[in-house]
Amino acid sequence: MQRGCFIFTQLPSGLFPAIRVDVDKDETGYADAWLRDSSCIALFLWRSGERELAAKAGEGVLKALSRSAEVLQAVVNGGEVRRPYVRFRGPDAAALKDWPNAQNDALGYAMCLVGELSGAGVLKLSDEQVSLLDSLVGYLKVVKYWQDEDSGHWEETVKCGASSIGAVVAGLQAVRSVVSDTELVDELIVEGRKVLDELLPNESRTSGQERDADGAVLFLVAPLEVAKGQVAQRIIELVRRDLEGEIGVKRYVGDSYWAPDYREHFQMGDRAADFTNRMDERDAYLKSGMEAQWSLFDPMLAVYFARQSQPEVASYYLGRSLGQLLDVDGQLKMPEAYFSERGQWVPNDHIGLLWAEASLLYALTVFGEMYGDKAVTIDK
Repeated sequence: MQRGCFIFTQLPSGLFPAIRVDVDKDETGYADAWLRDSSCIALFLWRSGERELAAKAGEGVLKALSRSAEVLQAVVNGGEVRRPYVRFRGPDAAALKDWPNAQNDALGYAMCLVGELSGAGVLKLSDEQVSLLDSLVGYLKVVKYWQDEDSGHWEETVKCGASSIGAVVAGLQAVRSVVSDTELVDELIVEGRKVLDELLPNESRTSGQERDADGAVLFLVAPLEVAKGQVAQRIIELVRRDLEGEIGVKRYVGDSYWAPDYREHFQMGDRAADFTNRMDERDAYLKSGMEAQWSLFDPMLAVYFARQSQPEVASYYLGRSLGQLLDVDGQLKMPEAYFSERGQWVPNDHIGLLWAEASLLYALTVFGEMYGDKAVTIDK
């Protein structure tokens, strides 16, 4: 907690805002809460010993899912396929309906958190909440998540991606012991596994959206632990070869979010807008090899190498992550990404990205548990 780092203030809903920001003064949109981000942050916190924060977030995630209860049940009952909500307004937790809500990965992360906390006895699920999870499992069957094209982690052009399928597989495994139909869960896991065996270590083979390396696939290695052994090794090799930059890690090759001089091309309110149907507008500003470098991934690389008994390599990635921290009025905060502005790598607008800070805390925890007094500490 040195110098203000790792402050995970929750919204009244129990969810986490995307960044540490004054909710009433935010202009970025990042005072809102995303189901995926909040669930993953809480997973990191839970595994780092922050039990109370994680438990409160678990309740918040269940409440957020309940806002889609009617949508889920209608789909299960044979109605038109509508998507459950994945983004919630910070102050009042109202669901944003006009958003690319086709994000199966978000549902997977939510199931992971709820299942893990429930299994540990931290969350006591009511009959209504179990019924909600049953509807969610039924929904995933109807949409055939293993071949469903969704907007995924980055909320962009739809594709069938390993990162989304793997997150759902992990979520189904986590809730298996609490839902009513374990046989159905097992069937759905098998379907997802078959596709993962075909896709991994790559992200996508969807026509027009083929993608080899993607930072989102790292999360199948840790914390989701869906990819192991040689598959995990190949994922890591691809990320290091294709995505690792001098400061951080790119999301994927050809990513135009925070392309060079991004602030000159897009105004504050439009920088993190939904570009699903206008990717060409953003892509026009991308320069080859100049994709934004994110702070989210170095900690996951550190976790992998720590568990491979390679403390020197793990320390290298922890050091990179710590080097990405900014001193903002005496507090250390993690920017979402560094991007090229007038030829210099600078932090983008989104300072204090809780997803990245929780990721770093988790990596420090894993390293400390494995190597004790060799653990890296924040002394910047």
